[in-house]
Amino acid sequence: MPVNTVNFSGIKLNTKKESPCSPKVDEDFRGLVIATPDGVDLAEPWQDAVGSDTARPVLPVCGTIQLSGDTTAKFLSLTNQILLVAVDTRTHVSYVSNLLQKGMTAQLAIRPTPEQMEDAKDRVDTFFFNANAFHYLEDLPAAPARYHVFALLGDIVSNLRTVEVVGKGTEKSSRKIAPGEVQFGKNARPSAVAADFRGVHIQPRVQGWPRDGGAVWIDGVAQLGIEDAAALGVTPVQKALVVTVSSGLAYRSWNPAGEQALFVDDQERQGAAIRGTFSVELSKAFSRSHGEGVYVMFSVGKFLSNIVFLPPLQATK
Repeated sequence: MPVNTVNFSGIKLNTKKESPCSPKVDEDFRGLVIATPDGVDLAEPWQDAVGSDTARPVLPVCGTIQLSGDTTAKFLSLTNQILLVAVDTRTHVSYVSNLLQKGMTAQLAIRPTPEQMEDAKDRVDTFFFNANAFHYLEDLPAAPARYHVFALLGDIVSNLRTVEVVGKGTEKSSRKIAPGEVQFGKNARPSAVAADFRGVHIQPRVQGWPRDGGAVWIDGVAQLGIEDAAALGVTPVQKALVVTVSSGLAYRSWNPAGEQALFVDDQERQGAAIRGTFSVELSKAFSRSHGEGVYVMFSVGKFLSNIVFLPPLQATK
């Protein structure tokens, strides 16, 4: 099992080498794990950072990725394709960026042959990153807030960390509205989950991402315990919904509710659970990378959904 370290002193931020804050993992661990402080102060200086504007505050996010070689080979620019996501726990506005340094061009690996993929199965690859979230997430407001922070790499998702940002700051976040049709409550087509399920579950209506501009609907349900639903601070729970999509080095994350009017009965109580259903159309909000499929994930507060992969489809005649 992965174990987060708590030593954030003496690290060089915005690097991709093992450091004192790199989470330690067992030999048999496969996946992505991050470590962050529980809180950061906007006034705390941090001089030892690569490429950072010294006027920006610091929120260290250190990560360890350990994968089998054939999984590594799926990514043509692995350490640059890592997505860092921060969601404001009060406004439910999300901030996202990959770890490609500004102004740099990613060097893409050559796509491996099936024989090379087979030969790589027994290899274990380990990678690290030490990111300042305020550097990569350039629109992250320098103001007091609480964030849910996690990282994504294709269909691999990290643990979630909650970070309190304190100190003086006046920057305000703006709600990001993405185009596309959204349906909630009785108008949505929920995915089926068991009565005791707690979390977020999604499913696509299409088998892949169409090349000819067809609709891409994702149906889902957020089913939370009463206390967890109340902790979101919004009614209905779909107001806290965040979608994150990625394809190669392209990415986007937003709150589908935006400024749209939602109603109390868009959620319903079923026994000891609060249930909110949704359907979101993605094609007008996101353009996939050339030749790549699309990874889709939703979150509601601290709950992260399953990840759906939509391979590219051929154009219809």
